[in-house]
Amino acid sequence: MRTGPVAARLLQLRPARRRPGCGREVVTTGYGDLQGGTDARRHYTARVSGTSSASPVVLGALAAVQGIHHGRGPLRLTPARTRALLRMTGSPQQDAPSRPASQRIGRLPDTRQLLAAAQRLSVRTGDTGGDGRAEMLVTSPWGIGILEQSGSTLANPVIAPKGTRFGGWLLNTADNQIGPLADLDGGGHAEVLVTSPWGIGVLEQSGSTLANPCWPRTARASSAGCLTPPTTASSRSATSTATDAPRSW
Repeated sequence: MRTGPVAARLLQLRPARRRPGCGREVVTTGYGDLQGGTDARRHYTARVSGTSSASPVVLGALAAVQGIHHGRGPLRLTPARTRALLRMTGSPQQDAPSRPASQRIGRLPDTRQLLAAAQRLSVRTGDTGGDGRAEMLVTSPWGIGILEQSGSTLANPVIAPKGTRFGGWLLNTADNQIGPLADLDGGGHAEVLVTSPWGIGVLEQSGSTLANPCWPRTARASSAGCLTPPTTASSRSATSTATDAPRSW
């Protein structure tokens, strides 16, 4: 039977920061003490506990989130990003008799919160304006923007929602992998490498928008060093119509 809150540390677990998850009364196959009977195909137990059950709970939540990302495009959670998301989302650890929450084991994962947090803002830096100072390239499920310091505040020279077309490139932040930033053409400012299931391209700041000097081709390299664009619309990255009005970051 349960001896404390579901998100409290078990007595047999030492405090740590990387063992969140249900660690008691987890139902799984085997043993047969939950239902009884002689048919081994119907044998279940509810007595699994400790890290043997906590680890699969955490990995299952992460696998679900990664699977959703895989279905939407090439974006993946890195190990460092995964650990950060586990620490910032989920149900807080609870106190229990002789097991205060200060004896850290981590938070109980919440798949909905994990997925929402994984889709929030992403920031990269580079000298996109060519003025010798770094700007911040900000992306989110809504779209893309560039921020730069202006005195005691931040200016926003570029902002565009998902569904904006930059030359030959249709922005879809759901499946576009944006970055890194680097001076790819030696022109003294940073360009943005962008890839998607459709192909690869380069974006660069041009006033209040982004230009697309190099855009995808699928079959072979061209003399400009880009890839040949597909000839059918069906081979392109999924389109998206922006319904939200532009907004400040």
